[in-house]
Amino acid sequence: MKILVFSDVHAGLMNPEQTYHILKVNIYDRVKERNDIDVLICDGDFFHTKLSLNSKSATLSIFFIQSLAQLCYEKNIMFRMIKGTKSHDFNQLTAFKSLETDNPTFKIVETFSNEMINGIKFTYIPEEYMEDADEYYKSLYEEGSDIIFGHGMFDFQSFGLEQESERPISNAPVFDSKKFQTLSKYGTYFGHIHKPCNNGRVHYVGSLYTNNFGEICPKSIMEICLDGERENILRIPTIDDFEYQDLKVSTLLQAYNNDIEKVSKFIENACTSKFVRVVIDTDVD
Repeated sequence: MKILVFSDVHAGLMNPEQTYHILKVNIYDRVKERNDIDVLICDGDFFHTKLSLNSKSATLSIFFIQSLAQLCYEKNIMFRMIKGTKSHDFNQLTAFKSLETDNPTFKIVETFSNEMINGIKFTYIPEEYMEDADEYYKSLYEEGSDIIFGHGMFDFQSFGLEQESERPISNAPVFDSKKFQTLSKYGTYFGHIHKPCNNGRVHYVGSLYTNNFGEICPKSIMEICLDGERENILRIPTIDDFEYQDLKVSTLLQAYNNDIEKVSKFIENACTSKFVRVVIDTDVD
């Protein structure tokens, strides 16, 4: 079995046309070209904020998911969208609920649950908020699973300066990564942290593209191949349309012989095609 996982699209945060292009090239086109994918998972935070239905971000997002769900139906790929952080998703995945009616391969996962796919037990852990997490997830801790997908926080990660785009929610559970090392046969794969990382067999997929300076790093989607008693994990680099650049004032002044007007013009032109952070590392008269 081969599983393709992407996460943290945050539709509505960045330029909608560029976001759609990133989704099409990295997800839709890849699924269309291949014939060996059995399951497709979106690990939460597909949306970034509450969108107006007539906005460009909303119309392109709906078109993308409708097209992707139809493609998965035609290729018999199980497509699961996991609910993410409430301050991002705002229950907007319900916009796709109607797809479940006529498409048996598509499902939105809003609560902790399990399902069997081709003899493999999948466990889903959307971001939910409860008083007693140990009691709520008691069945998982007692019975385990074959493979786990979800959205939320583990104890080996925390939000700080490197995670500018996220803020913690006080009553969201923080999971024990040591406990999860042995809870599943094939590992745990979560969304929420935007930089790809792992602690043993607990993995963060990472966001599909870079959406701020604090998370600049190679981005990827994950391919998981379940082969008998073990999993083989491949990180596939994504095409990222968004470009970020630091510009040091001292370097620019040297390049333009201390001509402030030319430096200002260069910075202005750079801002038209990329995200620019100006580093003032010298005195400027």
